[in-house]
Amino acid sequence: MIRRVVKKQEREAIMEDNSRRRFLTVLGSAAPVCWVAAQASAAGQQQAQPQKHKFEDKCGMSYEQMFHFAYSDGFIGLVTALAKKAGGEKYLEVIKQANDELVTESMKQRKIDDRSLRAFTEYLRNQNDFWKHVVTAEIVEDSPNAVEVRVKECIWAYTFRKQKAADVGYACVCHPDFAYARAFNPKMKMERTKTLMQGDEYCNHRWVVEA
Repeated sequence: MIRRVVKKQEREAIMEDNSRRRFLTVLGSAAPVCWVAAQASAAGQQQAQPQKHKFEDKCGMSYEQMFHFAYSDGFIGLVTALAKKAGGEKYLEVIKQANDELVTESMKQRKIDDRSLRAFTEYLRNQNDFWKHVVTAEIVEDSPNAVEVRVKECIWAYTFRKQKAADVGYACVCHPDFAYARAFNPKMKMERTKTLMQGDEYCNHRWVVEA
């Protein structure tokens, strides 16, 4: 009889524990972390968490290190070598054309409800953490039909120029800007006469919507 009572108590304890786990799972992010931790500790149980794959771990790189890894460590050398073997400027022109096609096709696949100039340039007004770290930019014109921004620092230009590969950087990073604007809105065009990548003191990106 005692053994049956003990087993019954164990089953009830397990059911209670499972109910608590389901409650915490449903509650999810709505509950403060400290509250969840306190409840788990009080129950003497650790809340089960789905295991995160090691690929999802943060690596602790600086933005400069990240861009060096992405571009300087192999990519720039490869494209430069291919350009030399395939005819230099002619090969870079091929890269520009290919990038234009890729940008245009990618934009076709995206579902964008608002294709106004305001929406296109909103990331400049409300920069997220990434953009705050990779460019230093100032909006010098902001009207319904025209927006101009001067970029005084750019980590792409810094990375490619440091490797003496500004021509590769322009073909791969800067030139697609024109196609991107056209693909976003056929009535929009981009004007630019200066780039940090080409050695100017700033980039003068200007987007205009035709009336």
